[in-house]
Amino acid sequence: MLDTNPIPFPRIGGLAKPSVEVQPGAPYGDFTVAGTGLAVTGGFASRFVAEEAANVYSGNWGVHFDTSHNWREENADFVVGGVSYAVTPTVRTKVLFGSSSENLGILPRTYVRGELEWQSPGTAGSAGILAIPSITYREFRNGVKETVPAIDIAFYLPEFSDHSYVVMEAKGLATFVEAVSGVGYEIGASATYVMPKQGTFGAEILGGRMVYDNTLCLTLCSVVNKFVGVRPLVSFYLDHTDKYELIVRGEVAATDFYNIYGGTVGLKTRF
Repeated sequence: MLDTNPIPFPRIGGLAKPSVEVQPGAPYGDFTVAGTGLAVTGGFASRFVAEEAANVYSGNWGVHFDTSHNWREENADFVVGGVSYAVTPTVRTKVLFGSSSENLGILPRTYVRGELEWQSPGTAGSAGILAIPSITYREFRNGVKETVPAIDIAFYLPEFSDHSYVVMEAKGLATFVEAVSGVGYEIGASATYVMPKQGTFGAEILGGRMVYDNTLCLTLCSVVNKFVGVRPLVSFYLDHTDKYELIVRGEVAATDFYNIYGGTVGLKTRF
């Protein structure tokens, strides 16, 4: 999914147990529309994002598409698309390519991402693990180039008697900016209680530091900005199935230079 600067745009979607196994029958997938509003202190512009994302699977193949429209210091659009392939019933590879409309340093001109999704074999009601290591390359029109390796691991705990379950998630990433000696990073953890056909609720805590070029310097220099944040989440299945899911996610973050307040509202449909 997309990243805004500086706090990553939260992934939008439910937390139903995933499966990379090939599904029989007609193509299936999901489509999400979401809107994000973020108020920023310290004299920075507020940020608004409208996003649409789709994933379609047929046989071993998957097709993925994500587009966002961003209004802030520089307005810009961003489009990402790619494919995935189920190598085995528990392993799926994915590659994504993207670009943005004209802007100096808000969204990348060149975006390339590779993922490897692995989930532990399991049966209904059992515990499970989903691990997604990835690497992302971003090149901006102001000359900044970034490489971002990341890992996201979700632990699906055994189901309760009513088939509800808890998902524990941990993630980490590092940001390497070309010609800048410091390394940015983010670490986060979350817990979510999932009630099938009803909804979910949980929260994520995160923290780290941003390291990026300051293009206003007379010579190349870097800026370090530490941050901490929290993202509460609640979602509701509108028809008591998993077909339509209304998602509300909050966003509160404090950095060395400014604070961010806001959230995301989205609707996800599965077909």
